[in-house]
Amino acid sequence: MSNTAMFYFISITFKNFYSFGNSLTTIDLTVKDPTLILGKNISDATTNGIDSNGAGKTTIINAICYALYGKTIDGNEKSGIINYINNKDLEVSILFKKGLLYYKIIQFRKNKAFGGNGVRFYHASTLAELEMKEGSLDSVNDDATTGTINEQIMEVLNMPFSVFSRVILFSAQDEPFLNLTAALQRQIIENLCNMDEISLRSKELKIKKDKAQIELNIEIKLYEQIRLQQEAVSQQIHNVESKILKWKNDHITRVKLISDKILDFSSMDIEKSKTSLVILHNNKSNLSLLYPEQKNRTNEYTRLQNNIEKYSTWNISHGKELLKLNNRINDHIAWSVLDQQSILVNSKKEALDERHNIEMCVAEDTDTKKLLDVALFTAHNELTHLLDSKCPYCLQHYSNKVKVEEIKKEIIDNTDTLKTLELNLLNVDSNLAKVNKSISEIDELLRFKSIHEITKIIDNQQIDIDKLNSLKLEKNPYDELDEVSVKNALIKLRNELKIINDKICDLTNETKIIEESLQIKTLDEVENIESTLLKLSTELNSINNDNNPHIETLEELKKITTEPSDLKINKLKKLIYHQEFLYKLLTRKDSMLRKILLSGSLPYLNGRLEIYLNNLGLPHKVAFTDDMGTIITKHGTLIKYKGLSSGQKARINIALAFAFRDLLQKRHGKTSLFLLDECLDHGLGNIGIELAAKLVKEKAIADNVTMMIITHKDEITDIFPRKLVVIHENEFSRIEYPL
Repeated sequence: MSNTAMFYFISITFKNFYSFGNSLTTIDLTVKDPTLILGKNISDATTNGIDSNGAGKTTIINAICYALYGKTIDGNEKSGIINYINNKDLEVSILFKKGLLYYKIIQFRKNKAFGGNGVRFYHASTLAELEMKEGSLDSVNDDATTGTINEQIMEVLNMPFSVFSRVILFSAQDEPFLNLTAALQRQIIENLCNMDEISLRSKELKIKKDKAQIELNIEIKLYEQIRLQQEAVSQQIHNVESKILKWKNDHITRVKLISDKILDFSSMDIEKSKTSLVILHNNKSNLSLLYPEQKNRTNEYTRLQNNIEKYSTWNISHGKELLKLNNRINDHIAWSVLDQQSILVNSKKEALDERHNIEMCVAEDTDTKKLLDVALFTAHNELTHLLDSKCPYCLQHYSNKVKVEEIKKEIIDNTDTLKTLELNLLNVDSNLAKVNKSISEIDELLRFKSIHEITKIIDNQQIDIDKLNSLKLEKNPYDELDEVSVKNALIKLRNELKIINDKICDLTNETKIIEESLQIKTLDEVENIESTLLKLSTELNSINNDNNPHIETLEELKKITTEPSDLKINKLKKLIYHQEFLYKLLTRKDSMLRKILLSGSLPYLNGRLEIYLNNLGLPHKVAFTDDMGTIITKHGTLIKYKGLSSGQKARINIALAFAFRDLLQKRHGKTSLFLLDECLDHGLGNIGIELAAKLVKEKAIADNVTMMIITHKDEITDIFPRKLVVIHENEFSRIEYPL
């Protein structure tokens, strides 16, 4: 991080990034007025109002981080960064100037226009030239080769993500600096104080030292090997002499062994074995031809016998089936009986319908008779009172001759009607008795319950008759068999089989005799024996011509004279001693070189910390020691960071971020951008918020930087006149600048 060029941010542009959709969103990073970033999450609004959480404010900071480093403030590189609704065409680009050159980085994922996933990186001396370059592929288009481009980007940025995320960007979501491990704190301070160059040099020196040590170890081993080799030469000469003697003895043994094998094979009658094996081969070939012929004759003989048996079997089975059907048809019910039963079933149905109608009439006449009886009783009662000159209802004196005559006439009419009805009932009862008698007579003759049952019996009997007629027409499929021809064929096949069987028996016996008498069982074995004899003879000649191979080795060993040298070992030891001294000088905490470098940075850092803590109204002092540790005091008393209140921690964290930024810019050049993510929202009381907001505003004006502050606090909105509102509505975010 020795590059001290001005780092000037121009704009950030993105689409399909987190909650932002397919429309390109561009934010100007050159505005010098401090900008307050607010949020409105209309999508998740409730009856209690509109919340600012989830609107997409932090997405702006994440876009800047992702464009520069390929990851967000929480370290996310791939999953979840693409808009979950569109799920494609992510594009994040940042434009900035470093020194005399303009740069543009474009990060993209699932982007068809850019070729899938990857990063593009352009640089030029003017913006116009940079726009022209965007048409060329001065970049990569896939994840596999993105690393090379990212290395180029890091070389230009000259600032690791761990420093950027705490100095250019300060997020309350990050682990506070003083909560980090000592190693991580040291790494960040070394980056800020340019100590990373020393660390890099120490790593390079350690690699060289390790390499020299490996080379020394190799030389020591080589020296030891040469010494041991010289000691081993005498032993090797002794061993080789023993091998020479052993080889002579083995040579004599091998000659005798091969000679004995040749003698054993020579005792075999190879020619006789060849003749017997040829006869044996011919016999087996003839047998291989006779066996299929024997099988074919046997199968034909069996087939003809089976056909004769099938002819007889079919006739017996067919006769049994005819007899069975005839017996069943003899047991059928006569067609006339079935017709008569059908008539009886229909007659019974008609009689039952008639009885039902009669019963309905009787019920109707009986109801009418009851009504007439009631009417006559009422009329007689009314007539009695009228004759007594009394109202039949209120019993007062009353005389109405006309009414009397009407009632008398009604009584006579109803009486006549009742007599007629009673006479009808007597006739109906007589008819009902006749119908019931007819039904009883039918039931005595009826054998079936319904026409359906009779129809089913008729169908089944007809099926039997049809089947019998069909069977009578069937013919024996073997009727055309010529029994005389079949018997003659059987006699011929028996004779042929006897001849074949005799041949097989003779050949089998001859084969067995030959196999039992053979010394050599196969022609291949004969060939192997002949080949083996030839090889043994050749090998015996070769062995007789062999020379002892160990004699030459013995002569070579006697010539070996090697003297080991330790000159290179001593030279390497001196080099490693020197490298070890330099390595300790670079890595020890108390080395003079590290103290010189820190002496120019730590006092400045501690001084800036003291100023910012005073501006934030905190009586505590925070200071970095020479070993890059930290101490916190209040009125001279040491205090642990964990023992502080949330508000005190928040003020220290803000002061650290501002002091780190000052140190970075002092050593490495100005940076035009400062991002604060909810750092005013956590732990600070009203006074703390007011002091921190005032400090932020003064810092932005004093350093002439683009300051962006993300917050949920409504009480500081009046402090910063310029505002950027992120609105989340209908599942997408957008940006508005209220007047």
